[in-house]
Amino acid sequence: MRSVSACAACCALCSMLAAAPGRAQVQEASGRFRIRVASVMSGTEEYRIERSPEGWQVSGMYIYQSGAPLAWQDVIFDGNPDDIRKGPRTVDRWFNVDAGFSRDPATRPSYHYRTWPFYLPGLRRHASNNVDLSVSKRWRLSERGIEFQLRGDALNAFNHPLFGAPDMNQFSAAFGQITTTSNYPRQLQLVFRLSY
Repeated sequence: MRSVSACAACCALCSMLAAAPGRAQVQEASGRFRIRVASVMSGTEEYRIERSPEGWQVSGMYIYQSGAPLAWQDVIFDGNPDDIRKGPRTVDRWFNVDAGFSRDPATRPSYHYRTWPFYLPGLRRHASNNVDLSVSKRWRLSERGIEFQLRGDALNAFNHPLFGAPDMNQFSAAFGQITTTSNYPRQLQLVFRLSY
């Protein structure tokens, strides 16, 4: 027995926008700053041994979501904003911190009008890439419907990190560095279940 399903979260968003056409224009205007890709795929496969009526079931779920746009604070900048995207994109330097940012705290103004945008196109957080796996087996213990189930789950099975947002304070020593993760490490759990 096999079942596989795939879903894209953007399809649900498109159907909601089609139901309310007045909101579609707002979404289009901010389109380059939203999460671009969000998809979930899941599947189940059952394996049977020749002499056994019940088999082992293997299930999995894959989730991918592009990173959210980086939210900027008020910035003192004298350079080309396109140079900010140029860089190695590592946890030690997520964007080019030498593109023209003033790093001297003495240049921080007390009161002024904000001229720096909240988001810059193409500068995003780390993308989510997660796989959950499950293996289970059921045994029928009596004709009256008593069943025993053994299940093992691996959450974040491949232990992919989801890095947090980089430090966005240009006057910090850690400016542009990622120092946190936003997800859990691999978790394994074993479940015994008796149903009657």
